[in-house]
Amino acid sequence: MEKKSKSIIGNEISSWPLMYLSGSTLPLGAFSWSKGLETLCAEAEITDSQSLSRHLKICLTQGVGRLDLPILSQAFLAAVGQDAGKFWELDNLSLALRDTFEDRLEETEGGRAVARILENLLLIPDWLDGDLNYGQVCGFALLAAALGLGEESVQAVNEAWAMSFVQNQTAAAARCLPLGQGELQRILVALGPVVQAVSVAAVLIEQQDIGSNLLALSIFKARHERQRVRLFRS
Repeated sequence: MEKKSKSIIGNEISSWPLMYLSGSTLPLGAFSWSKGLETLCAEAEITDSQSLSRHLKICLTQGVGRLDLPILSQAFLAAVGQDAGKFWELDNLSLALRDTFEDRLEETEGGRAVARILENLLLIPDWLDGDLNYGQVCGFALLAAALGLGEESVQAVNEAWAMSFVQNQTAAAARCLPLGQGELQRILVALGPVVQAVSVAAVLIEQQDIGSNLLALSIFKARHERQRVRLFRS
């Protein structure tokens, strides 16, 4: 029989923490970052639903799935096991692998947003001795564990992060491209199997193999820092 995670409300078993984590109302501030998408659209590298869908699939398989999700997986397990040493090691790795100024800024500011959420929910973990200076990815892992999710939920936590990424990217695309909601919804649904596949694969990636394989995207992200007219912070 499949195990389900326990909620922090009493002893009832519920999947609500995963819905909360993947919900668009989680106040991480992700809506203000485009992760280079704004520059790609401005320079006509992405012009329609086909090129957007292709870009997001590549980001999932070669970027998010090889950087964010493996770190998230291991940091979540460290948080569940209250292994502070491993948690901080992964947090340092996550920050070190951000290769543009705006990427690093998003990681640190997103981490502060998670810290505020944990404070508001009265869920600050005592095993970190009050240190709230973690980044966004490890903060998300910490929040997932604090909400009562157990190690059996690691793939589902990955899916929540990856789905949030796709949702934020399509929302950003809606502001940069003349795309209708129908087209964006088709992209979201079509990427569902990709989200699931990278979430499973990420659990198996060893720490020494973690790292994005998107050099061209990093260049576009760096160009965004000098883009004169901008809607987004990255």
